[in-house]
Amino acid sequence: MLPAEIGPGLDERELDRIEERFGFRFAADHRVFLAAGLPQGTRAWPDWRGGDPADLAHRLAGPAEGVLFDVEHARFWHPDWRARPAQTSDALRLARAELAAAPPLVPVYGHRYLPATAGQWGHCVLSVHQSDIIVYGNDLAGYIRHEFAGRASGLPTRRSTVRFWSYFVNGGPGIDVRAPTPHTPYAVSAQEAVEYLRMLALERLIGRRLHPHHLIEAALAALVLGVETEALVLLAGLTRAGSEGADALFDRALVELGLAEGLPTDDTDLPWESARWELVRWWLRLIANGSMAPADGGDVIVHEGWEALAHPRALRPLVDRVDAYHGRGRTGLVRGCSWPLPSSRRRGVCWRPVPGHRRIDPVRQNGNLPSGAGAETIGPATRCPTVDGMKNLVAGLTAAAAVLLLAPAPAHAAVNPAPCIAKSGPDATETRADSSVDDGEIRWTDRTGYDDAFKWAVAKWQYPGSRIKIVADSAITSNDLEFTDYSSASDVAAAKWERRPGTGATDCIRFNRAKMSRYDADTRREVAVHELGHALGLCHKSDGGSTYVRSIMWTGAHSLFTLPQDVDKANYRKLWG
Repeated sequence: MLPAEIGPGLDERELDRIEERFGFRFAADHRVFLAAGLPQGTRAWPDWRGGDPADLAHRLAGPAEGVLFDVEHARFWHPDWRARPAQTSDALRLARAELAAAPPLVPVYGHRYLPATAGQWGHCVLSVHQSDIIVYGNDLAGYIRHEFAGRASGLPTRRSTVRFWSYFVNGGPGIDVRAPTPHTPYAVSAQEAVEYLRMLALERLIGRRLHPHHLIEAALAALVLGVETEALVLLAGLTRAGSEGADALFDRALVELGLAEGLPTDDTDLPWESARWELVRWWLRLIANGSMAPADGGDVIVHEGWEALAHPRALRPLVDRVDAYHGRGRTGLVRGCSWPLPSSRRRGVCWRPVPGHRRIDPVRQNGNLPSGAGAETIGPATRCPTVDGMKNLVAGLTAAAAVLLLAPAPAHAAVNPAPCIAKSGPDATETRADSSVDDGEIRWTDRTGYDDAFKWAVAKWQYPGSRIKIVADSAITSNDLEFTDYSSASDVAAAKWERRPGTGATDCIRFNRAKMSRYDADTRREVAVHELGHALGLCHKSDGGSTYVRSIMWTGAHSLFTLPQDVDKANYRKLWG
């Protein structure tokens, strides 16, 4: 499920000892997560069982220390605190006392944190860089899907309700990367006006917020440029006070202009993949033509393109430029740098190293910036960009956007087949003999109560280019595979594919009602697709460590994705052509 090795979960006594030693209480869902299995194999995951206590204490102190850094260097002051003293040293003492009363944040992965709210669950996961704090998951499960599968929840981003920390994401200095895209409308022709309406529709499709006045202004621009429909006229005539019907009128306008039918569908395992790539190229064009600030556009593309599309190689040059501009890296941020960044992102906040930050740092160990960046000395082994250096970085961002625009639209890179988890024995290789396929097809019968799940699996394994027909049995054909159910609370498996050797024998996929009844529809579909993969001859694939691949053939039920992945299709092609 996760790109990490999963060790045995923490038992109740271990969890209690951790809470007692470090003086906090895990949230209920965080506790359940760690009890189910302990992610390990990379420093980004806190090692609650055998980790260095000093390192764990450092991670726990990180959010408060980050805020204190901004109190000292960026004059940050929380509105609920008492009046700020004139002397910085006094301000720090008061801020430290105030922070001691705030709910602690507990590290989940890298610089993602969950509030320590004993007995409670469902709080937002926060991404924390000093006082630049954003919501990175509506809850722990939603965060895991977002961070490791690039899959948004489909729900509106929730507002944090945890005391003190909620200020930063509910109107404080943090950035909300799902806020309306900060850009200047550019249309000067009818064609561009229609294109702009389509881009707004795509942004709404992937979950970005559009305020009614954005839709009204787009309709006005279209009318001025000669694009006219009944709904556009009505939309353009709305006022800010009476804009409740803007969304409905915008939908009507899309239909009248013939744009609604041409919107892409969410038909791959990456969320709105086609729509996101179209938007990425649009955002690049906005940067290149000056309609969007490079740093703001870069942030949007990193969040909605790079992160959501599972880090496509084509975007790496732009992502590196964005990181260089913000001075951030996998090991942290340039300590002591206080250049002003766009007001839409943060209010002149200084940056410092953050434990567990995952991006590559542009600062080498000797403290020097990449050649040509331009820097001035702030302290020992620390150098920050000068104004000229920042101009160079902005120019580099714009140039990177222009270069990417000249490249063809990204195509999926070729994926190689992946090895089986097992290193020896019959499960160590994939063979046609170890499958339910007979003469190029699988004839099935249905004796299961999970019709939606098995029919989904049958449909999804017959993707364009697949060779094996998977069809219902008939009175004149021989049955190859039976879908059926059983119930066993003690059985850890949610389902099993069982090979029954012998002439005329029928293999079966058996769903365990004791497990399946507890799963949502997506998890049941994933289980069915996984088991039908076994019937097609595919083995288990690694979900962690150095051999990690993104595969429907991971062990363990999940709802991160419900389709055969690229690597599964590669193994399928190797086996069946």
